[in-house]
Amino acid sequence: GLALAFVALTIWSGWFAVTRLSLTRELGVYDIAALRLGVGALVLLPAFLRSAHGIPRAAWREGAVLSVCWGAPFVLLLSWGIQLSSAAHAAALTPSMMPVFAGLIGWAVLRDRPGPLRWLGFALISAGVAALSATLSTGARPWDAWIGNAALLAAAGLWAVYTLRVRRAGLTPM
Repeated sequence: GLALAFVALTIWSGWFAVTRLSLTRELGVYDIAALRLGVGALVLLPAFLRSAHGIPRAAWREGAVLSVCWGAPFVLLLSWGIQLSSAAHAAALTPSMMPVFAGLIGWAVLRDRPGPLRWLGFALISAGVAALSATLSTGARPWDAWIGNAALLAAAGLWAVYTLRVRRAGLTPM
C-alpha cells in the first residue's frame, strides 16, 4: 500500500510540475489535453470497439457525464489554471478541495450528511485555501492568478462530481 501511495504521489506531483513547465515553453493548453487524453484513447480504442455494441443506452449517458467531469473539460480547466496561476497552487488547491466539494455536493444532492469531524476537516482545508489565495495579490497580473485559481477550483468541482457519479453508478471493471 505504501509503495502504491508513493507511486500515486509521484505521478500527481510530477504531473502538475511537468504541465506547468510544458505550458510555459512550447506546448499550449490544448496540446496538454491532447497528450493526456489522446494517447489513452488510442490505446483503449480497440477494446472499446470490441465491446461498444453491448453497452446499454443508459451507460452511454452516464459515460458522457463522466467524460465531461473527468475528461477534456477537467484537463483543460486544470491546464488553464496552471498556466494562469502556478503549479504550486494547482498542486495545493485542486487535490485539497476535491474532498470538500465531494462532501458538500454529496450533502446537498445525495443527503449524505457529514459528521462533525468532516465539517472540521472541510473548514480547515477551506481555511488553508483561503490563506493560500491571500498570496495572489502579488505579481504583475494578479487577476490572472485569481482566474487561474478559479479554474483550478472548478476542476476540483468536476472531479468531485465525477467521484460521486462513479460511486452512485456502481461501476465495475469489464
